[in-house]
Amino acid sequence: MPYVAEGQELPGWMTVAQLESYCAPLYPTWDGALATRLRERFALDKTQRISRLSRGQRMQASLLCALAARPRVLLMDEPFTGLDVAVKEALVGGLLDASADAACTTLVCTHDIGEIESLVDHVAFLRDQCIAVSGSLEAMQERWQRVEATLPPVQATEPWPSSWTHVEHAGRRIAAVVDRRAPQHESEHTLSRCTDVQWRALSLRELYLTFGATSGSRASARERAS
Repeated sequence: MPYVAEGQELPGWMTVAQLESYCAPLYPTWDGALATRLRERFALDKTQRISRLSRGQRMQASLLCALAARPRVLLMDEPFTGLDVAVKEALVGGLLDASADAACTTLVCTHDIGEIESLVDHVAFLRDQCIAVSGSLEAMQERWQRVEATLPPVQATEPWPSSWTHVEHAGRRIAAVVDRRAPQHESEHTLSRCTDVQWRALSLRELYLTFGATSGSRASARERAS
């Protein structure tokens, strides 16, 4: 299983072409045409020594060799940390290009939630070293949604429906994360008296804050997506 990580060490004395030639015999499934296609996408000079590549280019060279092996599973650990927007877009494009005509599951471990939302189709959130929830991103966004509404002038603040979590209440404005699989009457009873009711799917970041972040330190947990 190929592994691509932030700060991954590569033999600096090799050129990009030599790195490809070194890796190719190690993998019976090596795809030279894909390696060439990715090298051109990443605009890597095959005669350039690894030691003279930028940080983003070294990440691209690592990903090139990992994808050209046509793996069934690819593990990426913090692949986007410290990279500029153009390099990130190129990496994502390379992943999509390689996966378009091959069955490869890519497991990405990252803190950079916003950068991977358009890339992932299945997500799992860890909390206290256990998987709190997992499933397809589409299914999660259909099930758990955020509702915002304006309460009537006189409205008791509790109890909120049992299907509501992460309730935010400021003045007459109310917002909450709602499990849409719960019986509808639980929310309808409260929302029927409200105005300006708005529903929307949770972003990947909001799903993480709902299910992956610990109460003590939301920033300390790591989210895993594939």
